[in-house]
Amino acid sequence: MNKIAVLVILVLLVAGAVYLIASPKAGLKSEEDAKTFMTEYLKGKFPDADEVGVFSIEKKGTNYQIKARVSYGLTTECPRRYHFLTTYPETGITSEAFVLPPRETIVGEDCKICQGKPQCLISYEEEAIVASHIMPGSERINQFIAAYSDASASANFRDDYNGLKNVWLVRWNSKEASMPVTAVISKDSGQILSVE
Repeated sequence: MNKIAVLVILVLLVAGAVYLIASPKAGLKSEEDAKTFMTEYLKGKFPDADEVGVFSIEKKGTNYQIKARVSYGLTTECPRRYHFLTTYPETGITSEAFVLPPRETIVGEDCKICQGKPQCLISYEEEAIVASHIMPGSERINQFIAAYSDASASANFRDDYNGLKNVWLVRWNSKEASMPVTAVISKDSGQILSVE
């Protein structure tokens, strides 16, 4: 087979694959297909993100309304979280408008939340991490961060923790520290309830 024939076959195969993926007529067979599609699409668009995923999906007629997140710097003092919203297959994927720009920036480059508010709802782990070192009562957390250059955070939500309801546990750890330090933060108010 000559080189031109091979090239033509390859071009046709690629064009067919792109058509099957991009065509709204191809549709999605299930909610799981929609989640997988959106997750893979965002991973391709944001390959250096720490976390990419669908956090809400709703069937609307023959389409799926998909809400997804892209997060960067999840263990740092200032993680960033962006939300994307699309309807598939109605909008298709032929346009950059499919996912760009983000519909909403939850925590951005400025690392600010709850600005000018004594209380605010902490809905996401990125917000909890930022709250752990900027809200009143964060002195021990800030001392830990200042003492250990490799300090890293992780946040977990708990419905119930030692009798406290709806709290975020933000744990700061370091390879050099003998013990981690944990901020217990109210989801509903954003206030630091304790530091352990």
